[in-house]
Amino acid sequence: MSIINHGNIDDTLIAVHSPIAQVAELHTLNNNNGLMQMRQVKAINITANQQQQLAPGGFHVMLVNLTEVPTLNSHFPLTLTFKHAGDITVSVAVKPATYTSNGHNEQQNVLHH
Repeated sequence: MSIINHGNIDDTLIAVHSPIAQVAELHTLNNNNGLMQMRQVKAINITANQQQQLAPGGFHVMLVNLTEVPTLNSHFPLTLTFKHAGDITVSVAVKPATYTSNGHNEQQNVLHH
């Protein structure tokens, strides 16, 4: 997911929510001396007139305790809450992907917007 800040002031993604999960969190994946570690973050900065990418291997959204399991080619809503821009709801498409953190190409489902 690409988040573009078209404004003249920095903004911050401070929360996410989806009706298909009991909990939605912001996470990042860091390489700590060769060991990949996933960590929850409280916010993701979006610099004015810049773009921030959310993708496997970096900043991403973690959906926990799904109340509904999305199927390939389906869509579900995801609300992004920004410090200045407020709530913005997007439609997330479920597409196949081949990304894995260990470098092997294995088929798995990932969520795209």
